[in-house]
Amino acid sequence: MVVAAGAACGNPIVPDLDLSTATLAYTGDQPLSVMANPDGTGDPLENTALPDGTGASAVITVVQRDGEAIPTAGSPPRTSPWSLDRLLVRVNSPDIDGDGVVDVGDVVMFAQDYFGAYAYRSDLRCDGHIDLSDVARMAAAVGATYP
Repeated sequence: MVVAAGAACGNPIVPDLDLSTATLAYTGDQPLSVMANPDGTGDPLENTALPDGTGASAVITVVQRDGEAIPTAGSPPRTSPWSLDRLLVRVNSPDIDGDGVVDVGDVVMFAQDYFGAYAYRSDLRCDGHIDLSDVARMAAAVGATYP
């Protein structure tokens, strides 16, 4: 826990989430899409995609402020009322089942989406349809695991 300069008083710096902010670099009204691989080799936030496939930045800047609206540098993470939905950012992953590794189970689910109805979870290129560019991203991710 980071404490204020008056540490002798034992007053920790506590962010006021009502006065704190989270802003997205992209200011448009369409949701961005980020593809996250378990090993961290997915899309960088600086280069994410709009629904039409064009690039945009999903960098999120968070400023935590205390009860007097003063930024609290070095504050410990806190539970936040902000969500990626409010910031218009969607996330998918080749780890479709969320077990921490891209394996045959994920490939089976991807194949169901490839040959079935559209599902965002398998649109790894985020261009509105599942095609060979998504197959290439899935194939490249097979075997990826959380470090």
